[in-house]
Amino acid sequence: MRLMEFPEVAGMGIGSSVLGRVGVAIAPQLKITSLFALCAPYTVESCKRAGFEVETTIGNEGTFYYPKENLVATAVVLRDVNTLATASELEKEYILSLRNAPVQTKKEMGRRGEFEIDFDLRESSFHLNDPEEFLHNGSKTMTEKALVLVNKNR
Repeated sequence: MRLMEFPEVAGMGIGSSVLGRVGVAIAPQLKITSLFALCAPYTVESCKRAGFEVETTIGNEGTFYYPKENLVATAVVLRDVNTLATASELEKEYILSLRNAPVQTKKEMGRRGEFEIDFDLRESSFHLNDPEEFLHNGSKTMTEKALVLVNKNR
């Protein structure tokens, strides 16, 4: 599974945490029982809150240079996406809310202020084809068909 942050929402300060929550929320629909991720240093803590644990058997206690020598990645794994036993209570509540009501709007606070996020996490809304084809399919805007739509409150 590959989740993408569209250019329209990059830099708003909500992308990685929202994408992580969405990935964990939809994993059971896709019959995925565990997840593996590579995190930038600034996303490790949010991944841990979502239930991921650092995979210390890789690299130097889970960290290594990736995708190039001047960047560090941390390998994390969520061993059971169903129970979320290792997630914080707040994150577990958020993720289970997305599972129980896959179509909803939530308010989030990012670096640029408050945003509304419209979720449509029904399996029928997933775009499972080639991401490049999706990005260049002639849609009016890329976010029209995005899994997560973000609209800044005006």
